[in-house]
Amino acid sequence: MDLQTKHKEPFDWHLIIPIFLLLGFGLIMISSASIGVSSSMKLHPLHFFFRQLIHVGLGLILMLAVSRFSVSFLHNGSTWVVLLALGLLIIVLIPPFGKMVNGSTRWIPLGIMNVQVSEVVKLLLLIYLASYMTRKSNEVREKFIGVLKPLMILAVFSFLLLLEPD
Repeated sequence: MDLQTKHKEPFDWHLIIPIFLLLGFGLIMISSASIGVSSSMKLHPLHFFFRQLIHVGLGLILMLAVSRFSVSFLHNGSTWVVLLALGLLIIVLIPPFGKMVNGSTRWIPLGIMNVQVSEVVKLLLLIYLASYMTRKSNEVREKFIGVLKPLMILAVFSFLLLLEPD
């Protein structure tokens, strides 16, 4: 096979192997650290391990689904992504939608689990900022306003995050 013809593998194994190693290590840590806690709560000794395993499975399914998105799809949809992130930060502040946990309203209940909005927003902002830096690379390098625009967006998001009581 010459250098011009590349065989595209379905997965980047240099990325997948460390992900699975970290997942496995995390599951081992969860199980060893929570056996005593779950036993004292009169639960199955591996209750938190199985709960984490379910979340890992859901995360892997989501990872597989998102890996099928093309970069151009994410790039073209970056405006919608930042609007979704903004909407999530606003929705969590509305009492019927936001769930209070330990005195802080940062969660949206989704039936079987709660989602912490700030974690989702971090990912969505990363997608938007990567797209912005790609689209406006010359402006970011040459003009201060090119850097100021994403900083203003981050300031708005930071303000909304600060409205969530700690």
